[in-house]
Amino acid sequence: PVGVNGALFANVAHGLITGLLFFLAGAIKVRHPHADMPSMGGGLLATMPRLGSVLTFASIASLGLPGLAGFWGEMLALYGAFQPANPLPRGLFLTYMVIGGLGAVLTAAYFVVMLSRVTHGRPRAARP
Repeated sequence: PVGVNGALFANVAHGLITGLLFFLAGAIKVRHPHADMPSMGGGLLATMPRLGSVLTFASIASLGLPGLAGFWGEMLALYGAFQPANPLPRGLFLTYMVIGGLGAVLTAAYFVVMLSRVTHGRPRAARP
């Protein structure tokens, strides 16, 4: 039951956070002539501080920082895999738990790389 509740919570949180991330991607695309990170450069916090701050918050919520919505779903789902119901094979669910934990670490890595490339640094000069 804990794993099922965690999965439901994670699905709702994922839907809300991912919707916000897609909205922010569209807002950035409208304001920048280029959509890829290398040509966009950095400095989003310097040029558009509110948009950069909301992007940072949404990214941190998606990667599962404790206290935010993404964390509770991940934690409960992993805990449910750690202690499965009696007829279920525990070794298989521990393998699932390790794979889920590895996915959480990889998610944190690519969000931190994206945030460092997009929000920090010096903004590029506007091109015609």
